[in-house]
Amino acid sequence: MIHYIIYCNQDHGDIVSIKPAKGQNPAHNSINEQGLRVLHYLSTISNISEFHITKYWNGTDWATRTAPPNIKATWNNGQWTWLEEDFLSLVRSQRDFMIAQTDWSILPDSPLSESQKTEARTYRQSLRDLTSETMPVSGNLNDVSWPTVPSFLTIVDGNYV
Repeated sequence: MIHYIIYCNQDHGDIVSIKPAKGQNPAHNSINEQGLRVLHYLSTISNISEFHITKYWNGTDWATRTAPPNIKATWNNGQWTWLEEDFLSLVRSQRDFMIAQTDWSILPDSPLSESQKTEARTYRQSLRDLTSETMPVSGNLNDVSWPTVPSFLTIVDGNYV
C-alpha cells in the first residue's frame, strides 16, 4: 500500500514535498509537469520533518544524510556545500540581531554603570569585528566563536534582558 507520494529534485534527489497518497496517484518514478521525480513510499514515516531533511533519493533508493549545517547549504555529490559568502551573510544577520538587542545598554539613560556601558561597548565591537575572523568549516552558526556576553546582559529566550 502506498502511504506517501514524494516529489524530488531530479538532479540531486532533494525532497521538495511529501504528500499522503490517496485516490489516483501519479506513476512511481515518473517525472511530473514541474520536472520533479515522483516516488511512492510504502512505509509509515514517523517524523516527516526529519525524513524531509535527512533523506534524499540517490537515483535507486532512499539514502540518509546528516541535517544541513545551515539554511544556505545544498546537497552536492554526497556532501553539504555552501558558498562562504552565504554563510558569512548568516553570521552577519545573527551578529546584527545580537547588536540590536544590546542597543539599550549604551544609551545615556541606561540603568547600567559607566564601567558596564564600557564593557557593553567592547562586547558590541567584538561582535562587529567577528566577520573578519576565521569562520568554522562546519558551516554551523553554533560553531562560531561568539564573544562572551557580559554577565549583566542576561540572555532569555534568545533576547538580552
